[in-house]
Amino acid sequence: MEVSNSLISKIHSSFSGGLHFATPIFSLRTNEVDLVRGVLQILQGLSSSLFYWDNIGQRFCPISRIYVTHLSQTSLHLVLDQFLYAATCLQLVEIVCNKVETSARSPPPTLRAFVCSISAWLSRLRNIAMKEETKISNSNGRTAPTLLGLGSSLSRS
Repeated sequence: MEVSNSLISKIHSSFSGGLHFATPIFSLRTNEVDLVRGVLQILQGLSSSLFYWDNIGQRFCPISRIYVTHLSQTSLHLVLDQFLYAATCLQLVEIVCNKVETSARSPPPTLRAFVCSISAWLSRLRNIAMKEETKISNSNGRTAPTLLGLGSSLSRS
């Protein structure tokens, strides 16, 4: 029996460098409430402590190696990727609108009206995210928001 444990330990050490690979670094762990808040912030076009805007890649990205205890990395990233994609799309639309609005030459009236309409819709969508964030802040811990619950709530809005 001792030989078997030794063999397993040697195999484990060769792959993990002596660290237990199933347990990420404690300081990178977050709770789902903070993830939900971070997602709502990027949906409003803001970076947060868990997500940032990558100017080179033109997209929102999570900080490296965040995890929650009740989700695998794969599951977490599958759920987060949907929100990151939505937030990135909103941010790219805002960037294009800002370019048109601040261009040196005045855009044609039709383009101006189109950009004005898009900006209004963008504001509405971002206000929905802000209202969700306000709900979480006002709940005083009575309910525990989840990423899946957030997705459901946003799809109804």
